Amino acid sequence: MAISEYECHVRFDGLKKYAYRPKSNDSNTNAIDCRTYLYLRHFLQQVPENEDIVLVPTWIQDAAEVIEWGKRGVDMPYNTNNVDVTVAANSVFGITTAILNDVVPATTLDDSDIRVTIS
Repeated sequence: MAISEYECHVRFDGLKKYAYRPKSNDSNTNAIDCRTYLYLRHFLQQVPENEDIVLVPTWIQDAAEVIEWGKRGVDMPYNTNNVDVTVAANSVFGITTAILNDVVPATTLDDSDIRVTIS
């Protein structure tokens, strides 16, 4: 069952909102667990200065929300997000499968924050 483009964009808003953006000035999106940075650092150092990078996060929560949601028992481990390659791979698989099965429109990939660039 296909969803409308509007519904598609709404559903991907969370993915985009919580994505790890190391070049952002927003500490809710540029902060990452130090263990994640340890394995990503060489990759991140190779990204050109003028190129933005957006990576799939493990948790759909940011540092500001940890304070509020923690009161309700919803905590992100270590209070900071991370990037797990298996989560990222499953996200690519899910988006690809959804497009190939006409669940979401192929125009989803027109969004630069969703597009996977392979060079």
